[in-house]
Amino acid sequence: MTLSAPVSAAAVATGKAAELLAEAIEAAHGSKPNVTVWIEVTQPDMPPFVAEALDRLAGRGAGIVVTHATPDAMHCSHPPGGQLPPELQERLAKASRAGAVWHPLAQEPVPGIGV
Repeated sequence: MTLSAPVSAAAVATGKAAELLAEAIEAAHGSKPNVTVWIEVTQPDMPPFVAEALDRLAGRGAGIVVTHATPDAMHCSHPPGGQLPPELQERLAKASRAGAVWHPLAQEPVPGIGV
């Protein structure tokens, strides 16, 4: 499942973007527990609302893969690819399930990172 929507600066400033992202992931997870949601960030910097959305999902055990394409490299929450920043990785681990997730770049299941 890919979620894509433009976000205004006002929405980011109020946390509305984080709320919407967290609600969309929760809805996907609630509709089918084994679903994997792919958060694909294609701008140079990781938007703060992604981390905030992961914080809102702590303990939910959702299937989430995050990729971040920067000019230098592709960073991924799960191999293959370079690692995401440790703080974001920790937040993702708290929101994620321990079981396998589908990795959209590897095109196969990979071990989950949930705690």
